[in-house]
Amino acid sequence: MIVFEYNAHSHNVMQVNPSDFKSCNSTAPPLAVYTSGNDVVTFKMAGNYYFICGAPGHCEAGQKVEIKVVPSSPSSSMSGASRPALSPSALSPVVPPPTSSAAINYVGSRSLVIGLLGIALLLSVYDASKSPLLLGLLGIASSIALALCFQVVDFLMR
Repeated sequence: MIVFEYNAHSHNVMQVNPSDFKSCNSTAPPLAVYTSGNDVVTFKMAGNYYFICGAPGHCEAGQKVEIKVVPSSPSSSMSGASRPALSPSALSPVVPPPTSSAAINYVGSRSLVIGLLGIALLLSVYDASKSPLLLGLLGIASSIALALCFQVVDFLMR
């Protein structure tokens, strides 16, 4: 058994044959159509079942699923019934959350940009003719301070 939950005003679920599934053909007569937005589909036998959204362009955008139902094993808690297994080849790819290194790169690049803005601000108000070395040291120190502040704030906001 599987439950399809969706907005019935914008979508539907059509059970189709493998050819119509592959080509996203929603104009051919479907094997079944579900339109309630909370549809329960029970599988009585093992096999592959194909479902698409019949709204124009939705299947082509990835709103389709192939469900492979395999016979249950004697040790299965669903004795005497078939259990659905999603076919990985038919599912849309899932984008994983960013890794910690990606988050660090994001924080690091944002901190670098803010540090560079800090240097630009200091350069605009400091008279470089007095001490160019001091100006450079001030810029570096302010960049590091700003970068650390933003990393701490980002860490605390998680």
